[in-house]
Amino acid sequence: MSMIVQRSSSSDVEAIKAVTDVLPDAGALTTLSGNVDDIETVTGALPDAGALSTINAATVAIQAVTDALPDSGALSTINAATVAIQAVTDALPDSGALSTINAATVAIQAVTDALPDSGALSTINAATVAIQAVTDVLPDAGVLSSISDETDKIDEAAVDGLAGVSNSLAYKVHEIEKHLHGQGYWYGKDPGDSFLLVYGTTPWQLVAGADDAFGDWVQLSNGDEITAGPRYDPHQVLVMQASAAGKLYYIQFGTGAGGAQAVRTTVAFFPAATLRQGSVPVICPRFYSTDLLWARAACETNAATISFVLGLHTYAG
Repeated sequence: MSMIVQRSSSSDVEAIKAVTDVLPDAGALTTLSGNVDDIETVTGALPDAGALSTINAATVAIQAVTDALPDSGALSTINAATVAIQAVTDALPDSGALSTINAATVAIQAVTDALPDSGALSTINAATVAIQAVTDVLPDAGVLSSISDETDKIDEAAVDGLAGVSNSLAYKVHEIEKHLHGQGYWYGKDPGDSFLLVYGTTPWQLVAGADDAFGDWVQLSNGDEITAGPRYDPHQVLVMQASAAGKLYYIQFGTGAGGAQAVRTTVAFFPAATLRQGSVPVICPRFYSTDLLWARAACETNAATISFVLGLHTYAG
């Protein structure tokens, strides 16, 4: 068989030459082969298209979240606020204490709900001020106790009466009571010395002065005759004889030394024409039993006489 060799044209040779010129040499091909193996190893571990799609969706979601996050300055502010909040919460009571506080709050609310409104409070405040003004001037407990002890004597406790403080209320009441209901004594003239004699039957005789003037003082007591009490007062005059019938008489009683220096009372007496006996009540202060007692008389008839005995009340103090 005969081979026919066709001689290539010059243009074909040039084309082949262009390809062979850019082919790597044997060493480069060996390295390339190794790189191809490495690439194969990496691509073999890559996820398939479905996994890549899922990863891509997750990446988009993460991107959306990170896009909404604040920048570093805002994060610093948030962090400082978080620290401050933490400090507050650390100081808060625990749940048990909160429960107690809650119960107390409920109780306080119940009280405040029952409080009056501002108008009523204003009225209460005004009343409180008025009460305070009164209580500020009230005596203390000790003085009130003493007052109570004394006020009890009005109706719940005994009083000292004439044995107590002179001129006190109880003293005065006892004095009046004894004047009205105390024991009375009658005195006449002692024939031996002309002074008081209890239940004496001899009267004293007084002589009136001239021209309606009082006559001389006659001493009735020497200051040692009355022993029933330290004080006394004349309470009645019993007239036994009057020389001027149908004429007005005045009788005065006084105390003092050397003739009466203080007139204590005056009584009037008008004897009838046929005088048998006349009793005249006497109202005068009390005297001490040691006081000297005197009497004198006046009448429109000159030198008219009047005779009498004297009734007395005595007092324990």
